[in-house]
This record gives sequence, C-alpha cells and structure tokens, in this order.
Amino acid sequence: MKTARLALAALLLSSTACFPAADDDATPPAVGRYSAETQSGLLAFLNDQVETDQRRLDVDCGLRADTAENLIRHRDGLDGLVGTEDDDLYESVDEVDAVGGVGPASLEKLLQCAEWFAPTEPVVDRVDVFTELAQVDPALAGLITGELQAEAERRADPSRDAPVVFEAVTVHSAGGKAVRIEVDYLQGELRIRLVLDGEYQLVTDDVLG
Repeated sequence: MKTARLALAALLLSSTACFPAADDDATPPAVGRYSAETQSGLLAFLNDQVETDQRRLDVDCGLRADTAENLIRHRDGLDGLVGTEDDDLYESVDEVDAVGGVGPASLEKLLQCAEWFAPTEPVVDRVDVFTELAQVDPALAGLITGELQAEAERRADPSRDAPVVFEAVTVHSAGGKAVRIEVDYLQGELRIRLVLDGEYQLVTDDVLG
C-alpha cells in the first residue's frame, strides 16, 4: 500500500510539472509591494512624454518590444502624438500592471529605469501642436522648410512613390522654455519624425511607419 501511495504521488508531481508557468501578464497586480514614493517615481517616469519613449523602454530598460509598444500606445493614444485628446497618462501601478505583457518582471525593470533615468531637467508642463508654419517661431519654420525637410527626404523610403510633406510640429516646454521639439513629415502613410532640442539642434529621428 505504501509503495502504491508513493507511486501515485510521483505521478501527480510529474503531471503538474508538465503544465507551463503562468505568463508574466497573467500575474495579479503587485501594487502592495511598492511604497507610495516608489509608485510615484514609476508613474512620473512612464508619464514623461519627452524622455520615456518606446526605444527607452525596449532598449534601455530591457522590456519586450511588444510590451514597450503597449505601454507607449496606452499613454500616447492611438495617434501616437502627445498633447492630444486620446492621451491616457498612468494614474496608478495597477493601471500599468493591466497593460498587456506587464507583470512582476517588467515592473522590476521599470522601477530600475525610473531610478536610473530620474528626470534632472524641469518637468514638461506644456505641449503645443502646430500644423501651420505661421504659428511657430520664424527661425524654426525656416529650418522645417529647409534643412529639416532635406533631412527628412534623406530618411524617406525610396520605394514609395510619394513626396515628403510637413505634417506638424510638437513643442514640449518646461517653465516657458522649449526643451524638445518633434517635427513630423509624411511620405504617404509613412511618418518621419525629427527631434530637436530647445536650441533647434537635431537630436534623433524615427521612421514611425
């Protein structure tokens, strides 16, 4: 009888081991594990629409590409632009945890990044989107129609039979001073974004598709 019980126990253990571990995004919210200060820092990091982009979450923080994309899409909305009506900034760690692909491992990586990339510059307090060049600083308008237009054309897809045209410029300001400027061009459905600092110097570019 004892031998039979041992055999049955071994069978149950081996059967249990065949089931896969739960996915990271299936784990219950872990908000209680973090202090209010830590949660606040994480939310500030994720809601920083100037510095925290998909590349930072994917490359610098080590999140899966799809998880990083989901986090940014939730925050910036389907249009991918900041300062528009569909933006949905994070208000709690539970809200972050509910995003597809996020779980304990992802939260730990995000917390580390929130500490590493703690903002040292003034927090952006204003975002303006302009679709007409007459609405922006003449010096910036000149760059948009000149050097930046040429730069966007160099980054265009040569296989697309469509011109590169200006779409919009988004100005992020802190304390009344521009700290980041995003200039978007369109080549058909392809969006080319050039990012400038507050001194109108090119910082980076993205072909967003």
